[in-house]
Amino acid sequence: MKSLKVISFNIWFDDNEQELRYKSIVDTIKKTNADIIGFQEVIPEFEEIIERELNLQKENSEYISKKYRRASYGCMLLVKRSLEPNFSEIILPSRMERTMIAAEIYLCDERTVFGTVHLESLSNHSTRIQQLAMIQREFSNFKSSVLFGDFNFCSYRNYHDIEGDPLENDCLNEIMYDYIDIWPHLHKDDEKGYTFNSEINQMIDHDEMMRYDRVIYRGTFLKPISIELLGTEPIGENVWQSDHFGLLATFEYQEN
Repeated sequence: MKSLKVISFNIWFDDNEQELRYKSIVDTIKKTNADIIGFQEVIPEFEEIIERELNLQKENSEYISKKYRRASYGCMLLVKRSLEPNFSEIILPSRMERTMIAAEIYLCDERTVFGTVHLESLSNHSTRIQQLAMIQREFSNFKSSVLFGDFNFCSYRNYHDIEGDPLENDCLNEIMYDYIDIWPHLHKDDEKGYTFNSEINQMIDHDEMMRYDRVIYRGTFLKPISIELLGTEPIGENVWQSDHFGLLATFEYQEN
């Protein structure tokens, strides 16, 4: 069996201890030796650090990267060069200039797509539905696909938790009906996996406990065997890598 590691991390564009946080995130990437990494809220300062630390400008760099920043911040996707990725960018319906970055690779002689996304922020449920529907259509051409990023809605509650309102997360079951959300698939019910957790992360200045960030997949041969939170420990006095925790998902597959 072979393994494949996927990371999703909203790195937070805020200037609070920015250089310390960004260097620590890059150190985490190096330690995990992940194969595919999706970042959200990427700004030029982070691009500069990660390009330098991972030698992304060199022709023989370990990773190949694709980024977009149509607004003040955007997404970045890194894939190990050995996987020979073919990158694309899907422009989503958005008032915030959101897009998805995807990488098509061949695993087990099968076209497989991995995409990272930062869905529309704030009270824009209808826009997020449109964005997910477009991603579903784009990925329907592949037998296996993995989507990961900051979905901007929680699996347990709505941000404005009004009694009687439907749970926004239900749209995943309706639109991405054949996808599996890896965290609840592999963890017990009492292991919530909050990626935005004010009880632990003191960089969040208000009470908020949400599982905004996801890794979901569908496929014929990829088997998720683990998923864990990244960046849950402080790296300085009241300093964490981001206001979000990252996710590291590991898949297994049988090579032909």
